Amino acid sequence: MIFRKGGRRAANYGITLKGRPLKIVNNFKYLGITLQTGTSFKIHIQEKEATAIRAMYEIKNFQKVS
Repeated sequence: MIFRKGGRRAANYGITLKGRPLKIVNNFKYLGITLQTGTSFKIHIQEKEATAIRAMYEIKNFQKVS
């Protein structure tokens, strides 16, 4: 994943490690947080929202929870 202040990266831009090219991705999960290009955490928030909804459905008798 490449972080930059803006603009497009050059078409021939690449990073190698021990002579092997590394894949460039738009998002990456690190320590439980999904990082993505740009300045938002949209993907991370959507994942946490889905997890919370699943957890709510797992609670039986949700109305009785204080």
